[in-house]
Amino acid sequence: MNRFVNSILVFVAVFFCASCSKDNGTSGSFDVQLDIPSSITVGADGLVQFRIMFSKAPASTDVFIFEDSSGKEHSCAIADISSKYVTVRLFDGYFADSYTVSVRRGKVTKQMGKTTLLISDGVELAAGTTVYGRVTCNGKGIKDVVVSDGFEVVTTDSDGVYQIKSEKKLGYVFVSLPSGYEASCIGTQPKIHYTLHAAASVPERVDFTLIDAGDQSDHVMLAIGDLHLANRGPSSNNDLNQYLQFVSDINTYIAANSGRKVYAMTLGDISWDIYWESKNFDLNKALEYLNKINSIPVYNTIGNHDHACLFGVKGDLDCARYWRKIIAPTYYSFNIGDVHYVILDDIVANNTGAGDSDSRVHIANLSDENINWLKKDLSYIPKSKSVVLAMHAPLYSLPADDQAAVALAISGYTNAQVISGHSHKVNNSVAATHFEHNSGAVCATWWWTGKYFPGVNIGQDGAPGGYQVFEVSGTDFKWAFKPTGGDTDFQFRTYDRNQISITADKYMDSSAGSTYKEAFNELASSWSSKSTENEVYINVWNYDPQWKIEVTENGNKLNVTKVSLCDPLHLITYSAPAMKGTAKPTFKTKATDHIWKVKASSATSTLEVKVTDRFGNVYTESMKRPKTFSVDTYKF
Repeated sequence: MNRFVNSILVFVAVFFCASCSKDNGTSGSFDVQLDIPSSITVGADGLVQFRIMFSKAPASTDVFIFEDSSGKEHSCAIADISSKYVTVRLFDGYFADSYTVSVRRGKVTKQMGKTTLLISDGVELAAGTTVYGRVTCNGKGIKDVVVSDGFEVVTTDSDGVYQIKSEKKLGYVFVSLPSGYEASCIGTQPKIHYTLHAAASVPERVDFTLIDAGDQSDHVMLAIGDLHLANRGPSSNNDLNQYLQFVSDINTYIAANSGRKVYAMTLGDISWDIYWESKNFDLNKALEYLNKINSIPVYNTIGNHDHACLFGVKGDLDCARYWRKIIAPTYYSFNIGDVHYVILDDIVANNTGAGDSDSRVHIANLSDENINWLKKDLSYIPKSKSVVLAMHAPLYSLPADDQAAVALAISGYTNAQVISGHSHKVNNSVAATHFEHNSGAVCATWWWTGKYFPGVNIGQDGAPGGYQVFEVSGTDFKWAFKPTGGDTDFQFRTYDRNQISITADKYMDSSAGSTYKEAFNELASSWSSKSTENEVYINVWNYDPQWKIEVTENGNKLNVTKVSLCDPLHLITYSAPAMKGTAKPTFKTKATDHIWKVKASSATSTLEVKVTDRFGNVYTESMKRPKTFSVDTYKF
């Protein structure tokens, strides 16, 4: 049994320890022994009672500390002590959760055990209700808020009360934040879901306390593609140091937009499962680094590398259990202004549970549970709203039935956007019902190009590592790709073909074997011979059919042709060093179709390149030629 599974079992064993004790103070000691049951049902009076063991009672001046699952401590006073029991008054706003219970005397804290609070305060339950509660803001119930257990979807009544006939299959309940409200955050994570603890047939209460967020009609949503945080270190890809450069970039952006409401969502693969154990860097550690993003809520999407497929668990439900416990539901929704955001889980883990890499099977697929829940969730959203669906694998890569089901579900909405990750490329596509942004990756090629050549972090399509910025006004969207370390006005890169000749002898390590050199030469064959044709290539990574690419030479307009080619900068910054020891490195350079070609009349003329996006923003380069082809030419 591996260390990761052992740690989970230890956690479970400790959780159900009813009367362990631990002195956490710096000096002194005291002897209190109490029976801490595994769960306690709390009434409207907010009082809980513990049995005193061996006549070892607390002092009337002692304070009880309830530490919730987020690590926050809540102080609770003693209401009464008898010879057999001590009665404690819970803190204001107490809520259903798992708690570590301690007694504090002066500077010394003694841990008593762990319990789960289940709340019952006289709400009249409908027949079959097993999960219920109130959604409130400033003590007042909020009407028509959507709440779900992942299968059933209900709304609150005029008092903010919801009731679900839940089978508790996923083990939690979550609120779909209504427009104008936010949830409190633990680090960057909005607290929108709570774990259920009672048996499936036992009613339990979970309340949600929301925060008045004011007008959200104008806001910014940052879409953060694959991070792959793994602590691989400077001897490997130096991922964490490069990630901190991204943190500095995004925090600078947030600070520059402090007068606006800014939110973010990840698009899956915040972690890298194969390094959870070997690098001691699991979802908890990834979350620790995600929390270095400042002052904004971050909504997370599960990716294939966020599943616990390598740790002796079998099937999709169990492989995502760790994610649900640590991070968020695997699918859920929230509203910001006039936009309904939906996070979906389109990765199905079909692993065998053997715990080795051969048993680790991921399929890009939307489960029936996702689709059925999506239909119910959207049934509460008027067609006048905009809808954004976020998922890890691109929708266009899913089975045709999945694509059709999603298209049907979002048909008729004012504006529907789909945002995905997984491919580490930037690719936009337009469908009848929606616009899809395959949004690139912050880590680009798993951080390797930035390690090999600091200042050039790019994906296999030549797009820089970075993130998408969506500016939302009402139901309308404008977007731009922001490279890490660069500005949103950097939207293309130009190559002077006359200056390019890419061969293994020129760019590969001399120790590379002949087989690997031959494989690289074949991959780079389109760029192998130096040209005299005066051609220029332009890679426009965030292109869509409403963009325009224009090039002039001495005032004369040149013919621009769309081509499919491997990006030459990625060939020399990733494939060349990666193919030193393999003919088939993962994420090697692939042909991309967002490259354009023009033919100039001279090898030395200056070309004026003008790229206009669908929103009328103009990006230009006065391309002086000859333009040297080297890594240094393209560094930020």
